[in-house]
Amino acid sequence: MTVLSYVIDMIIAVVFFLSFYMKVYHFHDLRLQIHSYQIIPYQLTAISACLLLISEISIFLLFVIGIAYIWKEILVILMLSSFILFIKRKRKISEAADCGCFGKVDSLNKYPIIRNLILIALLIGKLFLPTRIFSLDESIVSGAMIVCFVIAYDIWSEAKQVRELMTDDKRPYHF
Repeated sequence: MTVLSYVIDMIIAVVFFLSFYMKVYHFHDLRLQIHSYQIIPYQLTAISACLLLISEISIFLLFVIGIAYIWKEILVILMLSSFILFIKRKRKISEAADCGCFGKVDSLNKYPIIRNLILIALLIGKLFLPTRIFSLDESIVSGAMIVCFVIAYDIWSEAKQVRELMTDDKRPYHF
């Protein structure tokens, strides 16, 4: 059962680090995305974006290290529930209620409410699993693997995009 607890922790860590990485990469878009929810004034979007990034990297670290059992799960459940409410509010305001949380990772951007509900269900299930205790070495290795995985995915997707652009340039133009 501790293996399942570890797997859930790593899923949450990957999701939040991926979200953090994509948002840092496109900080201006993050500010626009936050403003589009029309919850806070535009002047506070930079501060809100920074707080969101800090919370996401903190969640990543908490789940990689495995500390703050129960509290980190409750925090993330509340955060994801808030995001669901924000998305529903945004859908009432405008038709285009997309989520750009994951940048180029369209599969995670497509159905944000379902994605968040799945993550909440995993976290609720994890509350009934035994706690896991990591050594510092294992935590560092796990965290480094996640960081490498996300960066490798980013490099792969960039290379794929460049390859597609290059093949488009070689096609003959018809007027």
